[in-house]
Amino acid sequence: MSHRDPLQAVRIALAGLVYLLRSESSARMNLLATSIVVLLGLFLRISLNEWRWILLCIALIWVAEAFNTAIERLGDAVTLEQDPNVGHAKDLSAAAVSLALVFGGLICLSILGPHLVSWLSS
Repeated sequence: MSHRDPLQAVRIALAGLVYLLRSESSARMNLLATSIVVLLGLFLRISLNEWRWILLCIALIWVAEAFNTAIERLGDAVTLEQDPNVGHAKDLSAAAVSLALVFGGLICLSILGPHLVSWLSS
């Protein structure tokens, strides 16, 4: 299989995304949260600059989730026994997802919050 074929590369990436969504309940929760944030942004008609930040946060969270899943699967493939290094790698990748969620959520809230308050008070 050649990765020089751009369509094949896209198919492989989409297969990875489908696997992520099917195998991880947290990814499905991220999909729900992403949908809500995007719909709120559309409803509240946020600015292009605000969309840039929102999309960056969404991308960061999805990338962290994908890497976390990849590290978990790779760790399980290496050994199913308790290995402190594999455990630390899994803990660190989970921490990366948590950090992305917290800071991405704060940024999204700082953007959408004032728009929601304005809409609710009008």
